[in-house]
Amino acid sequence: MKFENIAQLPAPVLPAMESDGLIKVKDLVSPIAVYCTAQGIIKENDSFELMINGHHTGVIQIISEPWSQNRVEFSFDMRPDFFAEDGEYTIGYQWLASPGGSRSNSSTTTIRIDRTAPGSTLLAAIIFPHFNYGEVLSGVIPGYADMQVGDSIQTLCNGVAGPVHIVIAEDLTERPPHISFTREFLQGLDSENVTFTYQVSDRAGNASVMAQRVEMSMQR
Repeated sequence: MKFENIAQLPAPVLPAMESDGLIKVKDLVSPIAVYCTAQGIIKENDSFELMINGHHTGVIQIISEPWSQNRVEFSFDMRPDFFAEDGEYTIGYQWLASPGGSRSNSSTTTIRIDRTAPGSTLLAAIIFPHFNYGEVLSGVIPGYADMQVGDSIQTLCNGVAGPVHIVIAEDLTERPPHISFTREFLQGLDSENVTFTYQVSDRAGNASVMAQRVEMSMQR
């Protein structure tokens, strides 16, 4: 007897994924959970296989309980070594019916892998357009390689953590990032000379090299 098996195979859910598909580097050191729900005439010994970019992975879940009220929930542990290169990957699964061997592919979820630190091998020093300052000393962060919205720029002054700037869209199109150092903070360093540097961390958690240093006298 032959019947039509109308499958509903929605895209998998990855809790580790950010809203834009980004997977942070801290989540790439252990298996990544992939949760799936399938609906249809699901039978004992049917199986589901994890698919990446439309390719078989060999990671399979076999249904051990028949019918399951036409709905089954299952998960995969996705190995980080599936993602040897940075870029986008589509994650889905394939339903293999038993017996008969008919196959159905699910909708997919797109993730993004980024292990590349911002700034490449060099970050230029902070620029201070005005040497004299009142209550605030304003610094400019020169553009750096692969600057992206959401990057975190952490300043250090004589080795002490200073102000932080989160890159916004305007920093990419209208003007470079500006960071303000208050007189109170700089005086609290208790030094006539202050050495400024910074480090950039992107949303994936990649940290740049330290920027070139620049020293300024706090005496007016």
